[in-house]
Amino acid sequence: MIKQKEWEERYNAKRKAQVEAAKAAIRAEDMEKGIFIPVSQLPKQEPRKATLPASAAV
Repeated sequence: MIKQKEWEERYNAKRKAQVEAAKAAIRAEDMEKGIFIPVSQLPKQEPRKATLPASAAV
């Protein structure tokens, strides 16, 4: 039982690393195309108060 658990942990860690690498490659490709923009690179904006339509305020 312990060996099974150790194997699963090793397998999951290896699989997670592969998935993360694939995501990073896709993200880099999207950044080159201008599809993906990290939040840290967006212009700073102050929070705005939401306005309700007149029909919703009734």
